[in-house]
Amino acid sequence: MRTDLSKLISFIAIALMFLTACGGSSDDPKPDPDTEKPTIETTLPTATGHKYYMTSSFLYTGTFKDNEELKEVEFTLNHNKTNPSASLKASTGVDDDPWEPTKEEAFKVVLSGKEQKLENKVLFGEDIPSGKWTGIYTLTITCTDKADNKAISYIDVTIQ
Repeated sequence: MRTDLSKLISFIAIALMFLTACGGSSDDPKPDPDTEKPTIETTLPTATGHKYYMTSSFLYTGTFKDNEELKEVEFTLNHNKTNPSASLKASTGVDDDPWEPTKEEAFKVVLSGKEQKLENKVLFGEDIPSGKWTGIYTLTITCTDKADNKAISYIDVTIQ
């Protein structure tokens, strides 16, 4: 009887050692990294060719969404003006420089949550100045989530 009890105790001790060694960690498993880009849904400017006028505000309306957490949206405005020759400037006296509100730094808005809407947001901190080049400009919208995934949208607008 004593031999059976010794064997049983030995078996239980060995089994516990194996179970402890093979048991793994009690830490929670790490979630998969966020690799999904956020989305941009712009409603203003409405479509390519939307018109803005000098001395008025450059308004934006849109919704940003992400599966985890939004971080920020960045707006830049670039002109599509070709440089006229120096002789044309000299002969006409016209030197209408393009409006470049983001030449030095993009206009940024901090976002939070999984969805955020900007409604008639005045971009660039100033109205469109008069006396600037009229023509087609490209608005670039870059939305970034907390995992630094980026979505980019381009919209051509006309400034008159």
